[in-house]
Parts: sequence; structure tokens; C-alpha cells
Amino acid sequence: MSNTNADDKLIGFEYQFYYFFLTLLKMGKDETVGFEVKEDVHKEVDAELTLYQLKHTIQTTASNVPKNLTISDTDLWKTLSLWIEIIKKQTDREDFIKNTKFVFVSNKSDNETNRFLLEHKNFIVTSNFEKLEEFLKNYKNEASETNKSYLETIVNFEIKETFFKNVVFELNLDNIIEQIRSELQYGKSIKISRVDSLFYELIGLLKENFFEKVKNKESFGFTGEEFYLKTVASFNKAISERLPFQNLESYSKDINVKDMVFAKQLLDISFTDYKIYESDYNRLLIETNLIKLYQNGEITKDDIDRFERNTIESWKEYSEEVYLEESDRNIDSAKKLFLNIMKIDLDLAGQKLEWKEASKGQFISMSNIPRIGWKHDWQSEYIDED
Repeated sequence: MSNTNADDKLIGFEYQFYYFFLTLLKMGKDETVGFEVKEDVHKEVDAELTLYQLKHTIQTTASNVPKNLTISDTDLWKTLSLWIEIIKKQTDREDFIKNTKFVFVSNKSDNETNRFLLEHKNFIVTSNFEKLEEFLKNYKNEASETNKSYLETIVNFEIKETFFKNVVFELNLDNIIEQIRSELQYGKSIKISRVDSLFYELIGLLKENFFEKVKNKESFGFTGEEFYLKTVASFNKAISERLPFQNLESYSKDINVKDMVFAKQLLDISFTDYKIYESDYNRLLIETNLIKLYQNGEITKDDIDRFERNTIESWKEYSEEVYLEESDRNIDSAKKLFLNIMKIDLDLAGQKLEWKEASKGQFISMSNIPRIGWKHDWQSEYIDED
């Protein structure tokens, strides 16, 4: 059975971290963004400070959307009271309030029925604080005992009007991961096909750095320059026109690999099992990457067709030279042909393949169809095999 309180805390932390990530992506050069330092998240630039309090709920309505931020929500009054306690600790309270924004962020919905939110919106538009103040005093009398203690702090605060001018509510923020992806794509001009890989790479960098900072009892945050230096290599790689090849997530030796045509071709010219499995890995590497690159829009079907034709042409040039003399049509020549072919660097979509294993794998893949071979009479031996 799921522990709802534990689930709420876990996802609440992740929600805060993702919002921190989103704030970092939007930060300017001279800004500083911190996590769990002055608030859940905070941002500083010159003398201006923004404090973000994050509240996430896993509770949903009958329509399967996050529940509303109701007037009786303890998170609401507790947060406002907490901010006032922070203000009270400042030497110059008025100056601190004027230079600070207090942002309440939540995936909870604003359905226009929360009377406090309505009064606050009206105050921001009209600058008439009397109605908001009157509402707070009246609601204090009907609030729960828990909320009443928070409202006491709020109502008795001397400079409420200045404070509430700088209070901001950012509600309905439930799709925060999609917002991050959108910021990477449109804010940072990352191609849609590379957004996910960059997203996971950056999250990994941040989580690793967070762990190290906490372990060393250091505060966690970045200046604009620090975040730039931390992530510039990742962004450059994502923006680069270089094709984003990836390692295989896993590779298990297939016991039936020797039944494949490429393996039979290699066994027939006296290569060992080690070479068979090495070649099989390289074959899967290129075939998997070609599929992903095509699906992600990095390359076209024409690019793949041209790649295959060029692979065959490169093999053909060496093959004709190796078997120029009839006396050379033997196993040693076949082995020599294979070894020389494995030295060739292929191009894909106008780019040289930087991964040597990928070029090797492409030749192995073509020999598995089979479109190329190593022995002089390879076509008569393998061309009809399934």
C-alpha cells in the first residue's frame, strides 16, 4: 500500500528541484539562483531578491486535475506567515520588502473561488488595501485553529500593504517537466530531437553536484557564470551539427549469433568467437543508432540509402584490388580484405563517423544482409541464405 505522506514529500522535493532547474535555465548573467538556501528556491540580482515557496499536491479532483488552492489550505497561510517571520528578522524591514518578491508556486488550481486570491488580485489592480485588510481580519475569526495562528501573524504585521504588493501566486504549474523541455527547445534553441538527451544530461549534472554540496555541508546554487561553465559543454554538444551517436544501453551475447550470415562469413575465414561477438556488438551499435537518428529526424531515408551505397562502393574498391590475380583467391586474401575494410572511416549525411566501431559495424551489417563478403566466391555461398 502506498504511503501518501511519503509520496507527497518525495514528489514535493522533485517538484522543487525541477523548478530550480527551470529557474536556472531562465537566469541572466548577473543573477544567482539557490536551492534550499534562503527559500525552497531563491533568485538574486543586484539588491533584488525573489523567494519561491513550492507546494505540490498529488491529490486530484474527480476530473483528475490537481485539487484547488482553497481558502482553508494551510500551505497558503503558513507560507505567508513564514515570509512575514523572515521579514521581521531584517534590520531594515521596509527596504527588504521593497526589494523582495514573494512567489507562491504550486500545481494546485486557481478556480476563481478562493476569496483571498480574489481580494488579493483586486488589490494588485486597484491598490485599495482596505478591502483586503478587512477580509483578512474577518476570515481570521472563522479559520481553523491552525490557520488562525498563522492569520494572527499576518493581521498583526504592521507593513502588510507593502508586503502584499510583492506577493505573487504562480498556480496551475503541473506540467513543469514539459515547461523545462519547452525552455530548452524554444528558449535555448535546442532541436526537438536533442531535447530529451540534453534534459537528462543536465539533470544528472545537477543531481550529482547537489549530492556533493550536501555531503560537504555547502549551500547549493549557481551564479550565471557558474551555471554557464557547468553546462556549456552539454549545450554545445546539443547544438552541434555532429550526429549524436550513443552507446548501446546493454549488450548480451546471443548464443545463436553464429547462425547469422556475417558470423558464418567470419568463421569461414578462420576468425575466432571473440571477433564474432565484437563484430556483433559493432553491428548492433550502428543499426540501433541509424534507427534512432532516423526516428529523431537527424537523418533521412536518402541519407541511409546513400550510406549503404557508399559502404558497398568502399568495399568494392578494396575487393577488386585484393582479388586482382586469380592466385590470390584464397582464405588469406579474404582475411586481408576484411582487416583492410575495418580500417575505413565512413561518412554519414556528410559527416565522418567519429566512432570507429560504427564504421566497422556498418560493414558487418552489410555482410549480414548480405551485400558484401570476404571470400572471392561469397555470393555463391551466402547470397541465398535467410
